[in-house]
Amino acid sequence: MTDYLYAHPSFVEGMARIIDFGGTLTTFNKSRTPHEADARAAAEDWRAVGDDLRFAVQQEKLSLKPR
Repeated sequence: MTDYLYAHPSFVEGMARIIDFGGTLTTFNKSRTPHEADARAAAEDWRAVGDDLRFAVQQEKLSLKPR
C-alpha cells in the first residue's frame, strides 16, 4: 500500500496540529492538473503491484529451495 496521498508532517508540524482546529496546516501532495494527479496515482498503484509481485516471487523461490 502506498502513502502517496497522505501528508507527512514533521515533529514540529505534528505538535502545531494539536492547536490547529481549522485544519489549515494540512497539506497533501499537489499536482498542476487533474490529469497529472491521475497519472501519478496510477503510477504509484502500478509500483505497488510490482512490489507485491516481486515479494510473491521471492517467497516462492524461498519455498522451492531444498532444505
